[in-house]
Amino acid sequence: MVAKLVLAHEVVVHAMLLALARGAGGGRYGKTEVEVAAFEEGDFVEFEEVYPGRFYGTLRSEVERITGAGHNIILDLDVNGALGVKELYGDRAITIFIAPPTLDELRRRLEFRGTETAEVIDVRIDRAAYEMSRAPEFDTCVVNDRLDTAIDTTHDLIKAFSGK
Repeated sequence: MVAKLVLAHEVVVHAMLLALARGAGGGRYGKTEVEVAAFEEGDFVEFEEVYPGRFYGTLRSEVERITGAGHNIILDLDVNGALGVKELYGDRAITIFIAPPTLDELRRRLEFRGTETAEVIDVRIDRAAYEMSRAPEFDTCVVNDRLDTAIDTTHDLIKAFSGK
């Protein structure tokens, strides 16, 4: 949804390097002791094992580079990462939870895509149920029942927050 938000509202985008690590032997990067040490030393504003063996993180240096140039950042994070960023940046950040209308509708959408196995969809639904239970901890929630409406609502929230 973030990509469609950027395109629909001509949001200015600045490239930002994110970190992705998959378990040893699985994907482009292996999770290393260096990455864990980098997180522990504060190199990441958030770092999370979102799915088993799949780690994602946002580099502090990238956030500082972009915000230091006077730009805002839109991060597409899991709930733990988002709430961690909110804790770190306080009123300088807004958290917007994008929710499916229901878990059944989310399952239907994932199955319709045809890009994932039933087992992967089950894992994603379990994760979504957990994440939806954390939605009340966010500043606001947008239900993605109609993509165009959810995009416009999210854009309006960001615009109001950033004062632009």
